[in-house]
Amino acid sequence: MTESLDLLKAAACIGIFWRTYTYQWPAESKPKWGITTIAYALMFIVGAQALCLILENKVWATFLDAAFYVCVLTLVLLAKGNIADIVRIKWDGHWRGEERRRHGANRR
Repeated sequence: MTESLDLLKAAACIGIFWRTYTYQWPAESKPKWGITTIAYALMFIVGAQALCLILENKVWATFLDAAFYVCVLTLVLLAKGNIADIVRIKWDGHWRGEERRRHGANRR
């Protein structure tokens, strides 16, 4: 049973890595460094997991591990490799404090 879970987790990790690696930005958009960093970290983590499982470096997959990576693979495939669609960070919508400064810092 654990060998099949190892293979399932390794296949899910390879699928996540490959779909994220083959994603291409649209020509008119500029890459966001935060999303790019998250995508590279995700590719590094799942690539290392897949290599450890394939090379049998004493890493065993539990059912929860395999289920988690299959769920992440499903999200990545539905987003067609676009990690920004999964994370949905609003870069320009964060609060900068203009309202507080406009109304006074100590006003209640």
